[in-house]
Amino acid sequence: MLKEITIKKGTYLIEYSKVMENQTVNLDGDICPAGRKLVERKNIKVIVNNETIESDWIRPVSAYRPAKNGGTHYIGCVELSKEISDILLAEIAKIMIAGTSEEAKAIETEKENKKADKETAEAERILAKAGKQTKVKTPEEAKVWKTNYINLQNEGDKYGFVPEIITTEDVKWAKGILNK
Repeated sequence: MLKEITIKKGTYLIEYSKVMENQTVNLDGDICPAGRKLVERKNIKVIVNNETIESDWIRPVSAYRPAKNGGTHYIGCVELSKEISDILLAEIAKIMIAGTSEEAKAIETEKENKKADKETAEAERILAKAGKQTKVKTPEEAKVWKTNYINLQNEGDKYGFVPEIITTEDVKWAKGILNK
């Protein structure tokens, strides 16, 4: 998907696509299929007076760094006012949604579901293990317990076996995951 945005004196060409593509491997002249892969292409060009002054790949929104004075932002080496960068970031977000193929969206959804399933399983494991402990310790108490265990059982060797201790923070995280 290609979109041209004109703001004040500059024109910004935003190009984005996320699709599944067949991959191949060249094995000394033999071209062999290597399966399908999610490929993301993203670029932004800054054009002023019909001359490209910057071309840069689109970074995550968090990577657009404000300048020291807080009033301007950068795309590549080009300084932009906060007003222009806010408009561009909003347009980039829209284009990224529109430029993603249905197959790519399905793959991403499947990955997110697998990640959620792993987190749920880990949260259930943590709560089950916490239920078997005599006391769920705070992180500070767990640190003291681990130090004492290392000194007693491993004779001070920090590379020996140390049992996992579920802390109150672990339980809080696990309950948060299961309550989603």
